[in-house]
Amino acid sequence: MMRRGFTLIELIIVISILGLLVGITARRNNIAFDRSRDAAVMLQLDHLRTAVHQYALATGGRFPDTLEALSPTYLPKPVQTWKGSRASGRIAYDAVTGRVSLANEPGTAPEQTPDSRGRPYAEY
Repeated sequence: MMRRGFTLIELIIVISILGLLVGITARRNNIAFDRSRDAAVMLQLDHLRTAVHQYALATGGRFPDTLEALSPTYLPKPVQTWKGSRASGRIAYDAVTGRVSLANEPGTAPEQTPDSRGRPYAEY
C-alpha cells in the first residue's frame, strides 16, 4: 500500500524556491521605492520652482526674498528640507536669480550624492 502526500525533501525544495522568489521581488520593490522617493524630490523641487515664478509674475518680475514668502498663497506650507532615497539636505534658494536647488545637509554646497539612478541630486 502506497501513501499519498509529499515527502519532506519535496516540501523543503518548494519552500526554498518560494523563499528565493520572495527575495527577488523584495529587491525589486526596494528599487521601486527608492525611485519613487527620488521622483517625489523632483516633484517637490518642480513645485517650488513653479511657485517662485508665479510669485515673480504676480510682483512684476521680482523674486521672493525667501521661500517662506511663498506660503500660503503659492505653497500650502514652507519647505526647507528634502529627503531622497540616498541623501537629504536643505533647499537652496538664490533670491537674485530665483534659482531653487538641492544642497547638502548644512546647506553650504550642492548635493553631489547620486540618486537611485546614478544622477547627482545637484543636477535636479
